[in-house]
Amino acid sequence: MTGKNFLVLLILIVLLSSCIKSDTAQEQSLKLTLQLERQVHHPGEPVVVTITLVNIGREAVVINSRMSVNLPPLSSPQRELAFKIALPSGKSYYPDVMIDPGALYNTHFIELQPGAFFEQTVHLQSYDYEFTETGTYTIVANYQNTLDPKDAIIRAGAEDNRIAWKGELNSNTAQLTIAP
Repeated sequence: MTGKNFLVLLILIVLLSSCIKSDTAQEQSLKLTLQLERQVHHPGEPVVVTITLVNIGREAVVINSRMSVNLPPLSSPQRELAFKIALPSGKSYYPDVMIDPGALYNTHFIELQPGAFFEQTVHLQSYDYEFTETGTYTIVANYQNTLDPKDAIIRAGAEDNRIAWKGELNSNTAQLTIAP
C-alpha cells in the first residue's frame, strides 16, 4: 500500500468513526441541565441550583427520580447526583462528607414521555458545600443510574419489570461568582 492510499484509508476511517459518534449522540434520550438561582453571591449566602432531566428522545423513558446527592467518586446506587466543582483557583472541590442516600424504592422510578422533564431543586449548603473563596467557580452536575425498578425495594406488593435508563450524564457548565 502506498503512502497516498494509506492516507486516504486513514481519512475514511476517521470520517466513518465521526459519523458513528454523531449517530450515537442523536440517539441520546435524556439531557441534563443545571441552572443557578443567582449567578452572583456573597460568601456564606445559600447557593441554590435547579437540576432538570429532559426526555429529548422519541419514546418514553423510565428514570430514577430519587436524585440523591453524594460525592462524585461514588456511583449509583449511592447517589444519582453529584456536583463537579472547580474553585476560582481551578482546583477540584467537593466536601469531605458522605451522605446516606436512604432507601431506593421502585416508586422513585418515573416515566418521562417525549418532551417531558423532571426538576429537582438542590440547596448545595445542605450537602456541606461551602463557597467562601471570592472569584468564579464552575459547577457541572452529574446524573447516574445503574438500576431498574426491580432492583429497588418494591412498594405496593406488585412486581415491577420496567426497564430504566442507565448511564451517566453531565450537565452544562454553570459559573458562580462569589463577590466580596
